[in-house]
Amino acid sequence: MLPGCSITTSLSFVNARVGFAVIGGGPRASNLFRTDDGARSWRLVSRFPAPAVVSFGNRSDGLALVTTNNKSGSGTLYRTTDGGRSWHRTRFCGATSDPARTVYCGEPSSFGRHAVVLAIAQNLGRGTDRAFIYTTADAGRHWSRHGVPPIDSPEMPSFSAPSANDLFVYSLNGALHTTTNGGRTWSTIKQPAFRDLSEMQFVSADYGWILARGHFEYTTDAGRSWKPIGTR
Repeated sequence: MLPGCSITTSLSFVNARVGFAVIGGGPRASNLFRTDDGARSWRLVSRFPAPAVVSFGNRSDGLALVTTNNKSGSGTLYRTTDGGRSWHRTRFCGATSDPARTVYCGEPSSFGRHAVVLAIAQNLGRGTDRAFIYTTADAGRHWSRHGVPPIDSPEMPSFSAPSANDLFVYSLNGALHTTTNGGRTWSTIKQPAFRDLSEMQFVSADYGWILARGHFEYTTDAGRSWKPIGTR
């Protein structure tokens, strides 16, 4: 059982026994715990100065999106290579050298040394927004940026990453953008079912589900066709 009565804000398991949990310690703090026995017992690993969401790809390598307490609310991305004992800020996300531009990061997806993050870059001076996929192959020390097709939204779109290469981004214009090479090239699938989408989750390169207009639908062919859950 997790300690205390605070709210659990994030869970990330790397196998059936080893996992990490972030426990809210108030509006300006949170704590990272680890289990090695399938959640029967937990120990404190480290503390964050603000609420955080974590994703671990193995026992050592992980990412944390820490919500800032300033007015921008853009969040800050940190990385760890020692199981969460120490954290280091990455070179993107949040404040930039250009005062008219801010990068808003989504929740990270870690796969060990490889990881992906969807981010929205806002140019406040021009009123334009762009979506990018950031990828890393060294646990977040260095990142590569790949453009995403237009998403028609100033907010963070739905994003799912079952692996570091197979990525899915939903656009408000009723399109699903997919890539099988970590964002270097994209394909676009337009489906009426994507309109009014609330949730999207892929568990493999082919199988996923969406919640749209109060109904669940699933796909077994990477989003090319969808059926209501309960049908074959």
